[in-house]
Formats: sequence, structure tokens, C-alpha cells
Amino acid sequence: MKNKKITLLFLAFMYTSSLSADAPACLNFISSIDWRHFADSIDFKFKSCVCGEKNTAKAGWSVGISEPIGVLDSVNTPWSFPCLDLKLDTRIDRPQGVSQDGGDHSGGEKNYHFIIFPVFSVMNFAQDTFCFERADTLNIGTMSEVLPQARNDILANIVDGGINLLTANPLAQAACVVDCASSVIGKPINSMFWCSGCWETPKTDSSFVAAQNPVAEAAAHVQKLTRFLHRTSLLSKTSNAKFAFTTSEAGSVANSMCEERYFGERIKTQYQYNLNTPTTGKAFTTGSYPLSTFAFKNTLSSGDDFSMWLWRTRDYCAGAYKCRSTFAGLIK
Repeated sequence: MKNKKITLLFLAFMYTSSLSADAPACLNFISSIDWRHFADSIDFKFKSCVCGEKNTAKAGWSVGISEPIGVLDSVNTPWSFPCLDLKLDTRIDRPQGVSQDGGDHSGGEKNYHFIIFPVFSVMNFAQDTFCFERADTLNIGTMSEVLPQARNDILANIVDGGINLLTANPLAQAACVVDCASSVIGKPINSMFWCSGCWETPKTDSSFVAAQNPVAEAAAHVQKLTRFLHRTSLLSKTSNAKFAFTTSEAGSVANSMCEERYFGERIKTQYQYNLNTPTTGKAFTTGSYPLSTFAFKNTLSSGDDFSMWLWRTRDYCAGAYKCRSTFAGLIK
């Protein structure tokens, strides 16, 4: 296993060593992606599994991997894509967002984006043994600039059916202290889906944020986006995630070891995040302790525009799993 990880890291280096150091973070893989996290995520369990019904059943073995499937942006500058070093709106009077409104730490408004960019598929790493994301093009998944609910908390609650109102109360918010304690050791509690560990707890899916460390603020901001992507079926359940307080893997959701399953809420242990702009760093889990995760990760010239790789864990039955693109219905 150790030799395999070393080989994968070497291949990644050889593939990206020819890229210019000045290339945008999305293209300069060797410096912006946490390759050690990828190597450490590979898990051959050598445990048998079966997919299919009776005569069509196929046998395989359990495998777990994590891969970067796209980019999440949290930006003050509208129509700005830091990972691509691209600004579509260069007007001086553009409606600039703010991280800390008026300097009084009362919070502000930012924009978020999801860019579909499965790096390993683009690099032609996709194989049946490693069931990487099959989409091989860059595409825009969603942008808050064109979402009406992103500018209005009331409309955001209407769009999500009022689900967030059930947990936007002092008792539910206080309970997030438990999730924070667990998230510090890298084990966020999936059952406490409304919490984001030691970060701001997202109460709606709008673009409004609470003021705190700008990098932690961005990480908390994209949690809203991850949840939105699950609720709109752009992301699905791909991991063998455990939900405390239940007897099954994801409540009533069917096992995803054989194929992806719809799940209308973010699964915190299924995702990791890897800052790529304005600086880079190690991949981190939802709700990790801000001081140790985000210290010295901002720059004076960033404008508090941040971009990070979205890593997704996939647990599957190799040899029997139906490998397909999560975004097959979006990318033609």
C-alpha cells in the first residue's frame, strides 16, 4: 500500500511539473492540491461485497478514496473566480460584498460559486479500480449572483421548505458545542446536520455571513453551498457515512456501496476542503478548530476572496460498482 501511494504521488508530480508556477491555482495542481491527503485517503479494505439482485449479482471488494471534484468560491467581488484568476465584472462601481459590515463585526454579504472540475478525470486518472468522477470538463455548477434566494433570508427559507427554521433556535444552536468538540479531532457528527463544528452554523442558504476570521468565514460560507448542492441533487451520497443515533448508514437512505444515492442534506464526513487561493494548505474537515486550520492563510491583497478544492469521499464495491458521473445530467 505504501509503495502504491508513493507511485501515485510521483505520477501527480510528473504530470504537473511542467506547469508554470504563475499559472492559476486550478491549473497548477502540484502546488494547490494536497496530494498527501489523496494518498492517505486510499483504503483497500479487502472486504468482500456484492451488488445486484440474485442472477445479476456481482461480487467485489470494498475500496475507499477521496478526490477533488470541483472548486468552491467564497468571494466579496461578484463574478470573480480566484482559482482561475478571472474577474468578469471589472467596473469600479460594481456591488462589492463585505466580510465584516462597517467594521463593527456584525457580518456581511458574499457570493459563492461551485465549479465542476474533477481534476483526476481531466488528468485521465479514471479507471475502473479507482472509480473517480467521470466528468472530464470544467463547468459552472451554480452561482449565487443569479440565485434570488441568495439575497433574501426569507426567500431562502421558503425555497428550502422551512427546514432551516426547525434548527434556527437557541437550543439547537447550543447543541452545536458537541459537534465542535468532535470536529476538533476530525470527526464531525453527521446527525447534527445543522451544525458546522467550530464554525458559524448556517441558518439559511443565503449569502449572508457572520463576521469572524475571514478564512473561517469563507469555510463556513461554502457549507451553505454544499448543503444547497445536496438539496438540489447536484451532489449525492457516495460514502459509507455513519449517522449517530440511527441504526442505518444514512437514516432511511439505501446503501451507496453499489451506486450513488440521493441525500437531501450535506454529509459532513463525506467532504474535505483544501484552500487554493490566495494561499494553499492541507485538506481539512468540516468544523475544524479555526486557529489551527486558518492561521496565516489570508493575504493583504486577497480582498477576502477565497477558493478551495472540494474533496469527496467515495466508498464503493470495486468490480461491481456502477461508475458514472455525478454530473451526468448537467454536463452533456
